[in-house]
Amino acid sequence: MIPGVLKRSILERYAPPQSFLAADDFASPKGLAEEMKRINADWQLHSYAGVMHAFTNPGANDPGFGAVYDQRANDLSWVAMKRFFEDVMA
Repeated sequence: MIPGVLKRSILERYAPPQSFLAADDFASPKGLAEEMKRINADWQLHSYAGVMHAFTNPGANDPGFGAVYDQRANDLSWVAMKRFFEDVMA
């Protein structure tokens, strides 16, 4: 399993070089997808339209800061996370 992050700065101080993929290393999402195909990665992208940061935190209610709870996205992401854990732990 190769971890993936949106920004290299999230892991670069903690993970060995070339032990993860960072989306910001690619010119476009298509470039990232092509790399994932090249290495035969089993990957998924879950994107929830119109959802802000902290969408799983019921206490988040600050649109000016970009953090707002979204019940529907929270529920969908919870199901996706459980399925991921079932696949990885099976």
